[in-house]
Amino acid sequence: MAIVICDMWDKHHCPDATERVGEMAGVSYLLAECLIKTMPADAEDALATARLVDQIEQASSLLNAFVAALENHPEVPGALLKVGAMRQRAASVLVDPDEKKKNLIEARDAYVKVVQRFPNHPQFATAVMENAKVAVPHVHRVSGHIHP
Repeated sequence: MAIVICDMWDKHHCPDATERVGEMAGVSYLLAECLIKTMPADAEDALATARLVDQIEQASSLLNAFVAALENHPEVPGALLKVGAMRQRAASVLVDPDEKKKNLIEARDAYVKVVQRFPNHPQFATAVMENAKVAVPHVHRVSGHIHP
């Protein structure tokens, strides 16, 4: 796998260069998609977990760069939902409670952005539902009752 690193800025002394930034931002989305599609189905041991979490970190960073560069692009809600889902997945395989919490907070932040910025988007309901799941991660059932 090859990864292309692009130095991007929002303003530049050359107007043509500034216009190309928008075109290049799509590369982040495509690279993130490649990482997502090549993620292992499950993490069977500590090494596989570390690789999975590393891929999630890379893909999340790329998607967040895409969202920051092209905040009104039609793929932004989907990109944010992918960030949320990946962060939930990372939280599900991590053992460290602080790392779990950090990933769940990042997942929730992504879902909240979709809910706040895209209320008419077809995936709005998905963002609301996933946000609700992340909002109460420590709730569990004991004898049929919910306990925090």
